[in-house]
Amino acid sequence: MINPKTGKLSQEQPLIVVGMHRSGTTMLIKLIEQLGVFVGDKKRHNYEATFFQEINRWLLQQANCFWDNPEHFQFVDEVYFREVERVLEKRLSSLALTEYLGLSKTLQTKSLFKADFHWAWKDPANSITWPVWLDLFPNAKFIHIYRNPFDVALSLQQRELKRGERFKIDWKKKLKERFLIRGFQYQESYRIKKEEEGVELWKSYLQSIKSLKAKLPSEQYLEFKYEEFTVQPIKSLQLLKAYLNIEVSKDKLSQIAGQVHQGSRHNYLTNPKGLDLYEKYKEDKLIVEYQYNKQN
Repeated sequence: MINPKTGKLSQEQPLIVVGMHRSGTTMLIKLIEQLGVFVGDKKRHNYEATFFQEINRWLLQQANCFWDNPEHFQFVDEVYFREVERVLEKRLSSLALTEYLGLSKTLQTKSLFKADFHWAWKDPANSITWPVWLDLFPNAKFIHIYRNPFDVALSLQQRELKRGERFKIDWKKKLKERFLIRGFQYQESYRIKKEEEGVELWKSYLQSIKSLKAKLPSEQYLEFKYEEFTVQPIKSLQLLKAYLNIEVSKDKLSQIAGQVHQGSRHNYLTNPKGLDLYEKYKEDKLIVEYQYNKQN
């Protein structure tokens, strides 16, 4: 993209999607891609760019955190930021970028600090590691999507229980057991098997994102409520388009909006565990602030 004032290629700051797990971040990044934003060459089934997902895992580990236990991140200091940013400045300007950009785009761009196209990535871990990314890209734009915490907790619990039921030991896993390979796990999270812990984790993520929101000017932050986004996809996409400053025809926007699934709202109301969660947390300060203290 050419800067009209200088006549030179202008740097595009990234678009960073934040939000708690099971809150619509996958839906959102898919829509962002259809609006014309590059979101990664190599992605997992949940549309997380593996390049940034691996970096975020490393950032959490360096802070003695995991995605389901992020609380220690609040204690990182200037030593942490100095050292991890030193590593990332090199990595974001190296051939390792081929995992995110692909070979051709990497050879052309050379460094994400010189990118001249719209680019983005989503990873719920961004909700915790955002201070690092904001330091590296001070003009980055952030989009947050949040969802009913009771639906989130039950969805996380169900996913983890299914993982446990499907788990089987094969020869590769036995080999990892034999040598105590770090990173091998029987399950991804024991914490979220308890639905109350899913709500507590939601609160940790939302509290961190609130701190991000407080640091940013309005032009660098956009927030969506999942339940409203899925009810009014056209209106939501229009807001998204304007925020990204991207031209999209009405027909194209309608076509994209038609792909938004509208059947995953307030499922907790039909689940006894969900109703118990609601009764327990309906007066919680954060639940009230995000207007999930009413059964609607």
